[in-house]
Amino acid sequence: MKIGRGSRCLCLVAAFLFSLLVLLPAQAVAGETVPLDAAERERLGGSFLELPDGWVHYQVSGEENADTVILVHGFSVPSFVWRGVLPYLLDAGLRVVVYDNYGRGFSDRPGPPYNIELFDRQLDGVINGLTAESARVALVGYSMGGAIVTEYAARRPERVAALALIAPAGYPVGLPLAARLTRLPLVGEWLFSVFAPRVLSSRVEQMAALPGAPRDFVERYNEQLRYPGYVEALASTLVEYPLSDLRDSYRALGASGLPVMALWGDSDKVVPYSSSKLLAEDLPGLELNTIEGGAHAITFTRPHVVGPHLVSFFRKGEWPLLR
Repeated sequence: MKIGRGSRCLCLVAAFLFSLLVLLPAQAVAGETVPLDAAERERLGGSFLELPDGWVHYQVSGEENADTVILVHGFSVPSFVWRGVLPYLLDAGLRVVVYDNYGRGFSDRPGPPYNIELFDRQLDGVINGLTAESARVALVGYSMGGAIVTEYAARRPERVAALALIAPAGYPVGLPLAARLTRLPLVGEWLFSVFAPRVLSSRVEQMAALPGAPRDFVERYNEQLRYPGYVEALASTLVEYPLSDLRDSYRALGASGLPVMALWGDSDKVVPYSSSKLLAEDLPGLELNTIEGGAHAITFTRPHVVGPHLVSFFRKGEWPLLR
């Protein structure tokens, strides 16, 4: 079914406002004024990989010939979300790759559509660009990152040794009232103009106040707001990426026979813990680990729990990575 231009614009507005009012842990969305060009990448330092869709900011840690684990972050918070988990994986002797999804962090903003094909191409490019030819890697996906790695493994199981999913997106979730109201003509724009600054300020305070949250969380998050295209990327992702409709991909992953472990906080309100039951149905061999009292932000609020779980799973010796 084709969507008319007017309906599509309304959907984009709704997605844009939903991202602002509900999902973004940021104080403001203004200030996207610095071009993310070659000069800025040089100023930022770090590593960048050029792919057909644009430059990707990444970090590689660990011994060059060690087994490789690639960590894929979620919808809005870029790769620094893994900072507390990294030491556990490195101490276990793994080679770890983290990168910023397109439209986030210091990676390029190639422009809409931010759909399933774009993020799949990006992950494939990262794997091909940073690992040996035909190497098998382990993948870890958090929230939307869980959907990205699942889709990748369902399409290319021969490149994947195992997956760890942390509160993965891809199953149906109910939209809050604010998101439904943004679908009404004019009302969405009014909600944004009147309430967005207040809601955003409140949201960042909530995120920063979570027990275990890094003290510099807001500062690190806001760094990406300097570069044009961030908010547009989030709005496009909400419209174009099937964040609540990937069950067929999970079933394909289950049929592949790849070993999969899931970590899920039983107090998760963003990607509800109840979805873990559907995940277990679709992945018959799933190893599900429940984190009692864990919210959605467990990667950066409870890295001391997430890290050991990942190490335990990757070092069971029941399957090879690169070997």
